[in-house]
Amino acid sequence: MKTAAVVRENFPNLPILARARNRVHYYRLRDLDIDRETIQREFFLSSLETARQALELTGMEATQAARAVALFKEHDLQLMDEQYAVRQDETQLIQTAAQAAAQLQEVFEADVKESRSPVPWRHGTR
Repeated sequence: MKTAAVVRENFPNLPILARARNRVHYYRLRDLDIDRETIQREFFLSSLETARQALELTGMEATQAARAVALFKEHDLQLMDEQYAVRQDETQLIQTAAQAAAQLQEVFEADVKESRSPVPWRHGTR
């Protein structure tokens, strides 16, 4: 944080690449006007890859697994923006998290309907 603050102060137009340990750290980096596109959360990308592999290992087609992970990633990035806007209000943070969980369920259900597949994977097919 100190390095990012010094760089931002002395070189305000320099793009900063940063690694965030968690959501709070991510918000603190954003407070320094670091672009959300240049902040990587430590375990986020590896978690997405693990989720994709898990979906495939349980029988989901590779393209469907990749799509599910992409939908989740986009949803989570939008949630990060929404929660950044209300980060000082714990009640609103909790409310946005609950709303996001319901929205994510709707996104996945709509995607399954759109793909015209009643069940995107079958347990035990691999």
